[in-house]
Amino acid sequence: MPTNVFFDLHTALAWIDKAQFPKVFKLRRGSGSRNVRLVRTAAEAGALARRAFGRGYKPAGAVLDSITAWKITKAKREGRLIDFLRVAPARLRHRLTMNFLMGRERGYVYFQDFMPNNEHDTRVTVIGQRAFAFMRRVRSGDFRASGSGQIIYDRERIDMRCVRTAFDVALRLGTQSLAFDFVYDEQRQPRIVEVSFGYAPGPVHDCNGFWDTELNWHEGALWPEEAILHDLIAGISAGSGQDRA
Repeated sequence: MPTNVFFDLHTALAWIDKAQFPKVFKLRRGSGSRNVRLVRTAAEAGALARRAFGRGYKPAGAVLDSITAWKITKAKREGRLIDFLRVAPARLRHRLTMNFLMGRERGYVYFQDFMPNNEHDTRVTVIGQRAFAFMRRVRSGDFRASGSGQIIYDRERIDMRCVRTAFDVALRLGTQSLAFDFVYDEQRQPRIVEVSFGYAPGPVHDCNGFWDTELNWHEGALWPEEAILHDLIAGISAGSGQDRA
């Protein structure tokens, strides 16, 4: 996805003055679409940039963001409102702690082209020679899918172009475990909008199978931690065999 990152305010403002909007503003840290917002005007982008090179941003977001109205509505819809309210104080404490430990995000500003009319994104997690994939519906009245909790596990609906691309990029990078998020551009071509080394394990397990690098499907739930451990043990065993030879 076309992306622009700036490390000084003057260059950022010069680009903003000529850019076409809307754009997507992101921070390098955050989960569940935290720290991702749609920027509709140059004035709004300029304000975000000035803050980025000034007091910066809390990486875990505002403390009360952990109990926003849409999260309460989501918990109520899923029948877990009481549990949500019970753990709310712990969520608030966690948010305070993370902001304190990580410090503020500052000294850069990141804008990405906005791709409209996406009803979902596609998350492909590549662990070794396995690709786990699912889709996440965009939140109602929003453009973001991460954190919606509306996951589609139907593998027949997965765009295999996303799986092929994720395998290719992971191979080029030489990584052990990465999660790739895809949306479609205006020509309905899948584009990577985000890459994460950390991700929730539950949805990967709930895919109930994975594709190998030849795009053959392997049935059966597997925790990502298990897959990583299997690869680690296999690598150690292969190395020991070479040493004996």
